[in-house]
This record gives sequence, C-alpha cells and structure tokens, in this order.
Amino acid sequence: MDTAQLFRMRLLRDLRDIQVNGDPGFIVHPASDDMRRLCLQLCPESGPWAFLRLHFNVELPANWPAAPPRIWISADNVQHPNIISGGLICADIFREAAGGYNGSRNIGYNPGYTLRGVFKQLLSVFSSSFITDNYG
Repeated sequence: MDTAQLFRMRLLRDLRDIQVNGDPGFIVHPASDDMRRLCLQLCPESGPWAFLRLHFNVELPANWPAAPPRIWISADNVQHPNIISGGLICADIFREAAGGYNGSRNIGYNPGYTLRGVFKQLLSVFSSSFITDNYG
C-alpha cells in the first residue's frame, strides 16, 4: 500500500471517529476537494470565548500523521498567547516529536494522536480562563 492510500485510510478513520463520537465543542469538515485541508469550528462552553464559534483552517502535511497538523485561526482579532503571527496556533501538541520526554511529561506531537484528540486539546486551550505563556 502506498503512502497516499495510508493517508486516506487514516484520515477517513479519524473523520469517522469524529462523526461517530461527536463532540459538542467542535465541528470539522473538508475545506475543498483537497483532503489535506479541513475547516474546524470550535465552540468553547467556558472561558473568555464561551459560546462563540471560532473558525480555523487545518492543513495536514504530506507526511501526516507522522508530522503534526498545522492550524490557523481565521479571524484577525482574537488575542491569545497560543496564536502567533499569521494566526498560526502554537502549542506543545503541535511541536515535532523531537521534543521528547521532559521529566514528568511528554513534549510534542505523537503520530498516535487522532484528529479528534488534537481538536479536543485545542478546544481545552480556548476553553480556559487561565492561560499561561512560556514565551516560546
């Protein structure tokens, strides 16, 4: 089986997982005919963005799931420590796995993470009223 087939199988499995085990806090759908681009809508139930619908663009790199997805917020006016230039979302979960193990926790992305798991973690980032920034 070639990598394109493996990508498609994994993506369809992850999207099916989201559909079957839905979460009221997010909606995801393909952005176009390009299966590597998705639209994500987060609707946090708590925190400063409670009950707002935040729109994100998701790009799955050519070597996904070995590499993390890249996610951008669509709006220019959302201020958050995890949003960097151009609206790119910056968080430990999106770091390459080379971050490794740091004392009591793993740092970085793991290919075993499902899209549902990644989106749930992103939802928790935007659901929190207590947000810290490690300036990194």
